[in-house]
Amino acid sequence: MTALIAMLIGLILYLSVFLLCAVIWFLPTFIFVSKVKNSSYVILFLIANLFLSVTIIGWLVLLIYAIVVKPENMQK
Repeated sequence: MTALIAMLIGLILYLSVFLLCAVIWFLPTFIFVSKVKNSSYVILFLIANLFLSVTIIGWLVLLIYAIVVKPENMQK
């Protein structure tokens, strides 16, 4: 019984850490989506986030860009 409880606690901790890492990974995209409502730019930024966030430098560049972008510059 205690092994089952320990395994359940381990699973909950594992899923919590995984969810936290996923939120941190996509943080630049969340910030960008909150500012820019044009879906074509959001899809492009999401693809960039998937590939560039593999490195810390790429993730930081995307985060800085998401913070400093002005929505009025993204109009078609």
